[in-house]
Amino acid sequence: MYLPRRLIVSIIFLLCISKISSESEPNLIINQTSLENEQLISFISFNDVDDLMMTNIRKENFSIMYGLQKGEVKSLTPFTSAQFGASYIFLVDISKSVSKESFKAIKDSIKSWISSLNPGDAAAILTFGEEVKVLSGLTYDRQQLLSSVENILRTDMKTKLYDGIEESYSIATQVDKRFPSRKAIICLTDGINESEKSISKEELLKLFEEKSIPFYAINFSEDQNSDVTRGSRDLEEISDISRGYFFNANETSIERAYKSARQYIDEALMLISTCDSCDYNDSLVNLEISYRDKDLSLKSSTKLRLVPLQEVREFPKGERAESWKINYLVLSLTITLAVVFLLSSLVRKRQKNQKSSASETISLNVSPNVEDSINIKITSISANLEDQFNVEVTDKCTIGRSSRCDVSIKDQPEISGKHCVLEWKNGSLFISDLDSRNGTYVNGVPIKDKYVLSNRDIIGMGRAEFRLIFEGED
Repeated sequence: MYLPRRLIVSIIFLLCISKISSESEPNLIINQTSLENEQLISFISFNDVDDLMMTNIRKENFSIMYGLQKGEVKSLTPFTSAQFGASYIFLVDISKSVSKESFKAIKDSIKSWISSLNPGDAAAILTFGEEVKVLSGLTYDRQQLLSSVENILRTDMKTKLYDGIEESYSIATQVDKRFPSRKAIICLTDGINESEKSISKEELLKLFEEKSIPFYAINFSEDQNSDVTRGSRDLEEISDISRGYFFNANETSIERAYKSARQYIDEALMLISTCDSCDYNDSLVNLEISYRDKDLSLKSSTKLRLVPLQEVREFPKGERAESWKINYLVLSLTITLAVVFLLSSLVRKRQKNQKSSASETISLNVSPNVEDSINIKITSISANLEDQFNVEVTDKCTIGRSSRCDVSIKDQPEISGKHCVLEWKNGSLFISDLDSRNGTYVNGVPIKDKYVLSNRDIIGMGRAEFRLIFEGED
């Protein structure tokens, strides 16, 4: 069949316009998910035609499906590592294929990144060459991280790249609530894998497809040959399937590539959802997040494993009816003995108190002289705050954003309503976190239990940092 030339040209023109239009549309991508009990945190990128993060979007325009079950979108919040913290896994190539100058640039870029970590950020350091080594697991200790990077040397002749990626993925997918949910692997390499016995590229792709952890590949090579070209393509494929990004440092610079990777990690939205009708039985389902308004309709999907929320013991038929008859008898005897013991203890304690009442005053008089309270000065050392508080702590002193706190710090959204508490007890000042969203830090280290404070310690709450000065010890 003969087609007029003008018609052919028109068809080609329309196809080109359609392709350009599709490539320039806004895009929605699920970068990473983190299931924490019944709450699912989805880190998503939502960029416009210029690849800039879109603003002024509402959670009401989002919907989410856990396989065939509809979930409920609870909140939508712009993610920033300064507010919520991030866990960075740095993977360093120590082969001699990297020149001394380039290797120094790599180390300097990682050290600069670590030195500027936010109080809630954690990091890990791994190297790969002829073998993979974990120099530092995830930690908040900046000095340990900097020391690990400083001691890295380029010593090996071959690279087990895929083994290094697999080990980094293993660290990133470990569930540990001590560290931020937002995870990312950052690796600079030429893309060449020189281990025949290592995990294959196809197996790596399957790992990242089942649970996406963004892999940011910074591709750099001193030489350009067919092996490097093939390695670069493989590296780009891995970063793409992981929902990360591929940076060509040969076209920019190593330093610029690291800065761009950090920017990409930070430019995300945090969508929190739940699914009451889901069956959390370790099944793998297709998670789909959709966005729809009057002008736009987008969707993105990824795999999600519905990990069991809790262990529930299943009793065989008849087990409760038969064995628990005996247990009730044992339980009754145990309670009776406990009550008798408790009553006996109370009687003995009362008799002892009556006998020792005369000597109690003497005992108090010879006890150590402990102050009833302590006066402290709490001074902001953050660049954006000029707050200063003079506080007398007699028993407990709560700190937070709420006006009901003893020390109320306004206009700081990363500080929780009731963030932490100071306690004066037996001549020591303690601090405890009150299950705050962003944690409490002392001298840059997160605290989980009650912690004894010293003069001039620095307390961190989100991005805000305050120095404590005890009265008389300026």
